[in-house]
Amino acid sequence: MLLARVSLLSLATVMFCACSVAKATPGPPPPCSAECETSGSSKPPNTTSSGSGGGGGAGGNGQGGGETVTVTGNVEVVNGLAFTTIVAYTKPAFVYGDGLSGKQIGAEYNGAMFTLEGIASGDTWFYVGPKDSSDTVLPTYSKQSIPTDKLVLQVLDQQLLSTIGLSAGLALSTQQAQIVLRVTDGKKPLAGVSAQSAGAGLILYDIGADYSAEAPATNARGIIILLNQSSSSITLTDSTAHTYQVDVRADPGSATLLDLVL
Repeated sequence: MLLARVSLLSLATVMFCACSVAKATPGPPPPCSAECETSGSSKPPNTTSSGSGGGGGAGGNGQGGGETVTVTGNVEVVNGLAFTTIVAYTKPAFVYGDGLSGKQIGAEYNGAMFTLEGIASGDTWFYVGPKDSSDTVLPTYSKQSIPTDKLVLQVLDQQLLSTIGLSAGLALSTQQAQIVLRVTDGKKPLAGVSAQSAGAGLILYDIGADYSAEAPATNARGIIILLNQSSSSITLTDSTAHTYQVDVRADPGSATLLDLVL
C-alpha cells in the first residue's frame, strides 16, 4: 500500500511513485494557555493584536523570508446537515490567523467585519472564538488560501454536532475536540474514503441525508465526522487503498473544519 503523508502543520506532502497528492491544511494554533487574555473564550497564545473589526488595508511584504498581507472578512455559521448551509454570524468574536514563524495575529470581530494585519501568505490557519463562552457556536479552526479579496471564516454550530452525535448514541464532550472533514477530489465530494484514529470517540460518514458509524466510508457528500477526538493523528484511506496521514491538533472544547483534496 502506498503512503502519502500530509502534515497539517507544514503542508508538506511526501510523494511516492504513483501516489496521489493530498492537499490539506497546516496545523492550527496551540490551545489557550496562561499567556492568553482572560476575557471571552479561549484564544491561541503568543498573540499580537491587529486591527479591530472595521475597514480594510493593503497587503505588504513580511520580514524573515516570508510575505504578509492584511485581510478583511466576516464570519458565517455552518448549521446544516450537509455542512454547506450557512448563515451570517453577527455576534462579537475573536479572530486569529497565522503570521510569520507561527506568530498568532489577533483582532476582534464586531459582528460584521474583522481586519487582521500581518497574516502569512499561503495556506493559512485561522481561528474564530465567540466572545461569549456560552454561545451556541464552537470555537472553530479552518484554513484559507491567502491572499484573498474577502475572507469568509466558518464556525460550526454546536447544536448541529450534538444532534448528529446523539442520533448515533454519543453525547459531545467539552473535554475533547469535534472534527469535520470535507473530502473532495478537487472538483466534487469524494466517496469511498474511510478514516481511522485511536483518539476518536466515534467516526461517522455521510449516508443519504444523515450520518452513520456503521457506514464503511464516505458516500456522495464526502463528509467524515470525528466526535470526541483526543488524538492528533488521523489516517484516511481512499477507494484505491492509498492512505493519507493527517496530523491535526485536537483542542478540547473546539471544532476543526478541514477541506481536504485527495
